Amino acid sequence: LAQRNLVLNGVENVQVVPMTSEEFVTVYQQPSKDQDTQTLTARKKLQNAGIELVNPGTAPQTDLFPRESETITMTNLRTLFMDPPRAGLTPAVREMASQQFDRILYMSCNPQTLQRDLVDGLLLTHKIVNVAAFDQFPYTPHLEVGVVLERR
Repeated sequence: LAQRNLVLNGVENVQVVPMTSEEFVTVYQQPSKDQDTQTLTARKKLQNAGIELVNPGTAPQTDLFPRESETITMTNLRTLFMDPPRAGLTPAVREMASQQFDRILYMSCNPQTLQRDLVDGLLLTHKIVNVAAFDQFPYTPHLEVGVVLERR
């Protein structure tokens, strides 16, 4: 659905990789080490999307939007879209997101864990630039909240 929406809206500078934040953090923290089957599976998802995670200090600097023939490295990734489960982000995911990304789009189905994730990590390095609430399930206590954060 996300890929179709990008095509319908003419968006060409976004790459969607469906994976859990834990998978991403595991691969990011171990870019070149021997890995277990779960980590290798996560790495394969990124490779299939043309994304190669390398140590940010050793990756060549390229334009923010690489040409189609270029491999996307961690240094190219500036925006992170997160839609965690009700439990929110793990401490490792909060740390990686706050350190690595200039812009974070965070969708939350649990305002309490969203508050925790913001206060315990993301607001230390980022500021809120936009917030929206979505009542996707009328007549229930459930609420989706979207927050756009940018590096301070």
